[in-house]
This record gives sequence, structure tokens and C-alpha cells, in this order.
Amino acid sequence: MAAIRGASLKQVARVTVSFCPFDPVTATARAFLLRISCRSMIDSNPKCQVISNFKNDGSAPVVEVLFNDKDTLTMKTSGLKLMDMLATFNNKCREKAASG
Repeated sequence: MAAIRGASLKQVARVTVSFCPFDPVTATARAFLLRISCRSMIDSNPKCQVISNFKNDGSAPVVEVLFNDKDTLTMKTSGLKLMDMLATFNNKCREKAASG
């Protein structure tokens, strides 16, 4: 749970979560979307766009994060656990906050 504590969208312009809703390997992408779209996260940056992109083409689930400085973080979630994704996301956000 330490990965969730202190999470914020302050440095984020857009989060896009793309997945096939019928594929069982999309559970991590769905859980990440749920965490990112909760009220406390949205309140941290109301201008941040959270986009869910449902595909039915069998493609791998992907999370793309666009930061305010136009840098991107792309995570292919089929082999990741939720806590690993949240830790990576939080670390990148903290780097952005520290750099200005």
C-alpha cells in the first residue's frame, strides 16, 4: 500500500489506459484505471485527462502517461503487478516534481 500513499496527478497531463475488455490479462490495467480515476486522484489535478480506450483486437494492455513537460511513460501491463506499476508511476511523478 505504500505505492498508493502520496500518489498524485499534479505532474500529469493525460493518462490513457488501453485494453481489450474480454481478455483476462487486462486485470492489472483495469485496476490501475480504477486507482487513477478515484476522486482523490482526480482532485489532485482536475485538468488531467483520464482516458479509457477499449479495444477488441487482442492487443496487449497498455498504460500511457503524458506528463506536463511532454515526457511520456508507457507500461505494457500484461506482465506487471499493480503495485509495481503504481511504484513506477509514483517514482516518475516524484522525479518530475523534484526537477521543477
